[in-house]
Order: sequence, then C-alpha cells, then structure tokens
Amino acid sequence: FCYEELRSSLLAVRSTYQPGQKFIDEAEEHLTTLMLNDSRGNWPDRALPDDERRARIEAVLAQREDPALLWVFVMGLGYFLWLGGAGLAIWRGLPAEDDGEILWAVVLRFGGVSLLGYGVWALGVALA
Repeated sequence: FCYEELRSSLLAVRSTYQPGQKFIDEAEEHLTTLMLNDSRGNWPDRALPDDERRARIEAVLAQREDPALLWVFVMGLGYFLWLGGAGLAIWRGLPAEDDGEILWAVVLRFGGVSLLGYGVWALGVALA
C-alpha cells in the first residue's frame, strides 16, 4: 500500500518534469516483486512464465496519462484571467466609500473577462 501511495503521490505532482523519479522507480520495482510473490493475486495469470508476468506488470506500471502541456497552459491562462478579471471588477468598479457610485460598465467589462477566464480554465481542465 505504501509503495502504491508513494508512486501515486509523486506521479500526481508532475508537470513539465517528474520529481522523485528515483523513488518512483524503486517503488515500481518493489511493487512488481510484491505482485509476483502475492499468492492471493491472479493477475497476471499464474500459468504464464515469471518473465512474462513481470513484463506485463512493468508494462502496466509504465503506462502514464500525462496531461497535455498545451492544455495545462490554457488552464493556467484561464485561471489568471478568471481571478484577474474578478479582482479588477472589484477594485476598479466598486467604490471605496460607502456613498460612492458603482461603475457598472467597468464591473461588467471585467466581470465578462472573469467569466471568459472561467470558461477557458474549465476547458483546459477538461482537455488536459
């Protein structure tokens, strides 16, 4: 369980590089050995030779669904547009004094930028 958690946690924090690759390799080696020696497991088929069973386990552990970097960039851009638009709508459109006038044109303009940013962020999350 600990090897699986270590491997999963390090794979979850990857971006343009993979931190902790040494630990991932070590965890995968231990997981492979544990899976081969586990008498309760039935995958891969115990009728197969040990070399083929090891190769199948290593092939499954090697499969990674890395996020598409372009969509990660789009997601980050959308995030900054979303928060930046909301912040500018508040700071430029709302008055500092209680009796000040709300600048609705500014609030709507930057609110629209924020809404657009949210859509771009959601698109990036869905396609990354």
